[in-house]
Amino acid sequence: MDRNALTALLLITLVLVLTPYYMELVSPNKKTPNNFEEEFAENSEPENILSETITENNQRTNETIKNASYAEEKTTTIETDLYIAKISSAFGGSIHSFKIKKHLSPDSTLVNLINSQNKNNLALSFDDYNGEKIVLGGAWNSLQNYDSLYINDELSLTYNLTINGKTAKKTITFFPESYLFDINVDLVDFSNNVLGNKVSLSWVGGLPTTEKDTHIHRLAQRWGLTNGKNVKQTEKDLKRLFPKEDWQKLHLQIIFWGREYCQARECWGLECRICSICYPKRKRRFKHKKP
Repeated sequence: MDRNALTALLLITLVLVLTPYYMELVSPNKKTPNNFEEEFAENSEPENILSETITENNQRTNETIKNASYAEEKTTTIETDLYIAKISSAFGGSIHSFKIKKHLSPDSTLVNLINSQNKNNLALSFDDYNGEKIVLGGAWNSLQNYDSLYINDELSLTYNLTINGKTAKKTITFFPESYLFDINVDLVDFSNNVLGNKVSLSWVGGLPTTEKDTHIHRLAQRWGLTNGKNVKQTEKDLKRLFPKEDWQKLHLQIIFWGREYCQARECWGLECRICSICYPKRKRRFKHKKP
């Protein structure tokens, strides 16, 4: 490289290096944050606005139900041959405990379908004409005066909540020979306050898992749902086969069927209806792959 080419290269380099500084002097831009603290401070403003919006919405919601006649929370225990259920007057009757007598957890305690994540269930809410969601929370008035009862016939628990002279009512009916229960909601007094009949009864948190994965692994092998050699692969196969919204329900259904009809040391993949229908030609005991 000759002297002229070297000089030209040096000049080009100087132009490239100095141009940004020159442009900053001629037309200064807004200062860009150069560290985490400055960037966080600048970006946190929308969060403050959002927080204020949420607070404002809560204030409007509280204003809507400020005259609600809440009561002291009361718990009622219902027992049958199948289960022991504790129902709280919170949210107009929410299931705080639902223990199944015929099924045990791995630690030999009764299976409880309620935990801290789904405890605030059966919450009733509606959208008002301001577009706000009104949640009818708090402890409602209990219309029954017993704390604990063993039932042989169907039994209904009724709760109501009065807001500005209007009364909401919820009735939960239990059946001694079934795990199912009926829920009836009466919001007739609020018909002029509900936008587009948008009423919801929510169950947040789903149902908890209650069984060792090895039991699901064994049954899935018997039924031809997996070729997995371990519980992780079996879980992946089952999740691929069934939609996500059915996972919790199927988990319990598989467990209950296995305990009642497809036991580890009784059916052997030959006797229960699922095994006999899916594999009518199976003659020998099914050998499971150990996890």
